[in-house]
Amino acid sequence: MATRAELGQWYTPPRVASLVIRLAIEGLGPKPRILDPSCGDGVFFRSAIEMGVDPIQMVGIELDKDAASEATKSGAEIVSGSLFDDLDQNKKLLRPSSFDAIVGNPPYVRQERLSKEFKSEIARSLDSFCAFWDDSLITKLLGRGDLAVFCLLRTIGFAKPGARLVFVLSSALLDASYAKIFWEMVGSNCRVLAILDSPKERWFSDAAIKAMIVVLEKKEVVGDGASGSVLVARFPENVKNIESRIHSLGDVERLFPSRKVSQNKPEHWKVALRAHPTWFSFSEAAREFLVPLSELAEIKRGMTTGANSIFYLSQKTIDAWCIEEELLLPLFRVPRNRSVTNIKILPEELPLRVLLAPKERSRLECFPGATAYIDSHTENVVSSTLKARNPWWALSARPANLFLTKAYGVRFAQYFCDRGIVADQRVYGLYPKGGVSSFLLAAIMNSTFTAFALESLGRASMGHGALEWTVGDAESLPVVDIRKLDKRKIALIEKSFNSMLQEPIGDVLTESTNIRRQKLDSVILECLPFFKGGTAAIYEALISAVSMRNDGSGSTDSN
Repeated sequence: MATRAELGQWYTPPRVASLVIRLAIEGLGPKPRILDPSCGDGVFFRSAIEMGVDPIQMVGIELDKDAASEATKSGAEIVSGSLFDDLDQNKKLLRPSSFDAIVGNPPYVRQERLSKEFKSEIARSLDSFCAFWDDSLITKLLGRGDLAVFCLLRTIGFAKPGARLVFVLSSALLDASYAKIFWEMVGSNCRVLAILDSPKERWFSDAAIKAMIVVLEKKEVVGDGASGSVLVARFPENVKNIESRIHSLGDVERLFPSRKVSQNKPEHWKVALRAHPTWFSFSEAAREFLVPLSELAEIKRGMTTGANSIFYLSQKTIDAWCIEEELLLPLFRVPRNRSVTNIKILPEELPLRVLLAPKERSRLECFPGATAYIDSHTENVVSSTLKARNPWWALSARPANLFLTKAYGVRFAQYFCDRGIVADQRVYGLYPKGGVSSFLLAAIMNSTFTAFALESLGRASMGHGALEWTVGDAESLPVVDIRKLDKRKIALIEKSFNSMLQEPIGDVLTESTNIRRQKLDSVILECLPFFKGGTAAIYEALISAVSMRNDGSGSTDSN
C-alpha cells in the first residue's frame, strides 16, 4: 500500500477547511454544486454540510480507497480513482463547466517522484480536457512542476464561468522555478482574487510545507488578459481563532493586514505576502540609493565536491599522506553553532583544507604526496558527480574574500576574510566588480538594512522556519549602492564595521541593542535621507518578521 508521503496526502485541519468553504460559497445560493478533486477523508464536505450545503450537491475524487470510504460517510458522491484517469464513465457527475465552486488541498508530490507514464497521463488529460494551453507550456511545466499544480490546472475545466476555486497550496508555488509558467497558465483562465497566509502556524505538522490559501475565479472568456488586483493578506492569529469571523473576502480586507498587488505581476505577490509593512516604506524611500547586488559583485555558488570525505582534509590526513601545501586552501563551512561565530574568518583557525589538484596527470605527479592520496581513492569514485568530472580529482574552485549565507534562522551574518579562501555550497562567494572594495561591500552586507532585505524578500516556504536564498535571488537583492558614497561616509562606515569584526554576531533581538551595530547602521542611514523611520523602526520590523517566521515553523493547533 502506498504511504501518505508517496500519495502526497497531508490532511487539512477542519478550521482551515471551514475557511476555504466560506470563501468558496460566498454569494452562492442554498444549493451550490461543489467539487473536491482530491477529497481525502472528506474534511471539506463535512465543513460544507455544517454550513448547510446539501451533500447530494457535492462530488469528490479520491485515489486512496480507505480515505474514499471515509469521505463517502459525508453523503457526497465519491469517484474512486485519479483526477487524471479517463473519467468518461462518470460524465454525469463530472461534466465540464458544471460546478459552482471547487475546493481542495491537492497532493504535494515533487516532479522527480512522478513516473514518465504518469506524466504522460497528466499531459493527455490536460491536453484533452483543457485544450486552451499551448503544448509547449505543459511540457515545460511537466519537467519541473509539483503534482499539486497539475491537479489545480486539471480542475479549472470543471468550473462554471464565474465559479470560485479555493485551494490550500504550498507557498513554494510563489518561489518555484516554474512559477512564471504556472501562473501564466492559471491567469489565462482565472483571475487570482486573493492569497492568504497564516504565518504564525503550520497546517501540516509532519510535512516540510508552508501552506497558503489561494482564491481564484473562473473567467467568463478564456484568454482574457490579467486585470485588477490580488488581495494579499496575513492573519495575525491562528485560523482557529478567526475563521468564524470571515464570511467573505471583504471581511478579510476589512479585518486583517492586507495589500493589493497587480494581477499581472506574480513575482510581487510573495513579497506582499511575507514582507513586514515597514519594508515597503523603507524600500520606497531608499529606492534611489539601492541597487541589485549583481551590479556590485558576481555571485557564485560554493563548492560541491561529490565526496567531501575525499577532498576536505584535516591536518592529520594531510600529515599522514604528506600532501603538498601548495595544493591546499583553507575551507570555510558555515558553523553549526552559529551563535559563536564572528564575521571575520581567520584562515589559520579553520579545521579543514580543500585539495585542489591539477587536472593534468603529468602536473599532478609533480606532487607525490597528493598523487598517492588520490590514487588510493580511485576505487571509491562512485557518485555521479565524481563520474561526471574529468578527471574526477580536479575540482574547480574560485577563492573569495566575502561570502553571502544561503540560509538563515534568527541571525544574519555575511563572512569576510582578508585573503582568498574556498567555501562549500552552504554559502555563495561574492566577487566585487571593478572599483568596488570588498571590505566596504562586506560592511554594507552586514548592515541591518541588508538583513531586512534578506528577510523581506527571501524564500520562507519550507515550513521549518528557515529563510533561503538562491544565487538567482541574490543577484537581485537590493543593497546600498556604495559607489554613491563620498570619502567621509566610506571612512566612517569602514571604521564602524572594523569594530564589529572580532565579536560574535547574535540574533536579531540581541543585535538591535549592540552599540557597534547601531553605529554602523546610523552611518549608513545618513546615506538614505528620505527614510524617516530611523533604525528603531527597522529593528522593530526585522525582529517582528523573524519572530513570525520562526513562530510559524511549529505545527498548527487548528483542529
